[in-house]
Amino acid sequence: VSTDYPCGFCGQSMLNGACHIRIHSNKAISTCKYAYTFVVSATAKMSKVNPCTNVPEVCKIPRCNAVHWKYNMLRHLMDRHPSWEEILSNEEQYCVSLRISIEEQEKLGVP
Repeated sequence: VSTDYPCGFCGQSMLNGACHIRIHSNKAISTCKYAYTFVVSATAKMSKVNPCTNVPEVCKIPRCNAVHWKYNMLRHLMDRHPSWEEILSNEEQYCVSLRISIEEQEKLGVP
């Protein structure tokens, strides 16, 4: 798995252009050869069947609108928007939604 913006389907870096993700009508659409379409809002909720909440997210920085996998969004914010914490200070729910809970990590076997 790449450490540079890995694709949520195949794990390759999305920086090389092989994989691209977008959201259309609440559905994830990707150019990855392993992609499948899914409803973002339903998949974003952790459950026994689906403990992973890594879904595409739209950057909330005004005029950015970049789409990244949830697990990559904090890196995008740090790389592209160094003052993101100040800019998004009124977006607490969004910032919280980007965190990966201890429960999710445990269910996914992350040490």
